[in-house]
Amino acid sequence: MKNELIKHVRENLAQYEAKVLNAIEPYNYEKERYDIDFAIAVGATFDDVDMASFSQAVRLTDTFVSLDKNVCGVVFAFNDTENGIKAASNLLNKFEMKFFSNKIYLGIISSEDETVPEKQVKKLFETLLYGIEQGMHNLPLDYQHIAH
Repeated sequence: MKNELIKHVRENLAQYEAKVLNAIEPYNYEKERYDIDFAIAVGATFDDVDMASFSQAVRLTDTFVSLDKNVCGVVFAFNDTENGIKAASNLLNKFEMKFFSNKIYLGIISSEDETVPEKQVKKLFETLLYGIEQGMHNLPLDYQHIAH
């Protein structure tokens, strides 16, 4: 099942990246203009879970990005790396409470880690795929943890 999820993400990667790039556009503007950091998280599960239900769990200042039924992203406004991990952990706890036995893989990157939007998104999905490959489910995996 792990390999199926990896294949699914890779097959849809260009579409996912385009949606996330579009969603982070205003946040990148704020980063460039006012030096306000943000974090992006992307989650994937191979279980039959409708990730769109988490759109109600994000703060009003954040942006939920529906990528497909089992893959979604969230842009956390006003967050550096540390606070982005905390925000992603809070969402992960809500996921675990709602879908007790399901596994979710979660990749995170902050605007502190990478300032070029296209590279941010590439590194974000690298982190997600690394977590899936390594079986690192139900924990927020930050890009800094996998950077070589």
